[in-house]
Amino acid sequence: MARYHAHIRGDAFPNSKGVDRLWTLCKINLNNGDVSNETYWILEHCSHCHVSGSFFAATALACTPLGVGKDASVDGSVMVSHTCDGWYDQRIVIIPGGTHAEGEMVDIYKDPCVATRPDREPVKVGEIPQAEKTYTYFHVGYPFMNDQQVMMGEFTWSGRDEVYNGDGMLMIANLEELGLARAATAREAIQVMGAMAEQYGYGDGGETLVVGDENELWVFEVCGPGMLWTAD
Repeated sequence: MARYHAHIRGDAFPNSKGVDRLWTLCKINLNNGDVSNETYWILEHCSHCHVSGSFFAATALACTPLGVGKDASVDGSVMVSHTCDGWYDQRIVIIPGGTHAEGEMVDIYKDPCVATRPDREPVKVGEIPQAEKTYTYFHVGYPFMNDQQVMMGEFTWSGRDEVYNGDGMLMIANLEELGLARAATAREAIQVMGAMAEQYGYGDGGETLVVGDENELWVFEVCGPGMLWTAD
């Protein structure tokens, strides 16, 4: 089980005019190669931000998200955008929410981003218990929004090869699907995705998600837990 530290960066008081950031990260040292067998995820809380943030990938075939906090927009709106670069189906797919029976399972396929490519056969890699209630969400290339106004933008930064774990069940798009299906707020989506990555293993490269709702904006970053990761 991963162990986490919580740090406040900047002035965290409610009446602060500065940037209120809450970071949570597990114990991991990437500088000297001492990588723990724990999923690495970072959260940045930007609900009171007076700035906007954008994240740009280094190559042309990579995505670019943009996040704007409430205090950075003229009308107090939280905004999330995502340019999705690469070969993806551009049609919006609506995944209905609903209530589910006890014992119902969710099939996990790797990788849902390319499930519609004619040269890629979806591969089932496992299944997890279904939630009692899920929300309707929308999928186009990457899952991006649900009917609770939770929205996500994604980009890939890959990370170091030695922390990649190909045996992890969940890709970043799987985490997005689960977060959007099970969360009514951005904060809940972060908690769902982090818990799922820890429990079932993260098998993708380094990824960033900008996650927002009508009140808050978060930045979620994740990379592999290392080759020796186990669910224990």
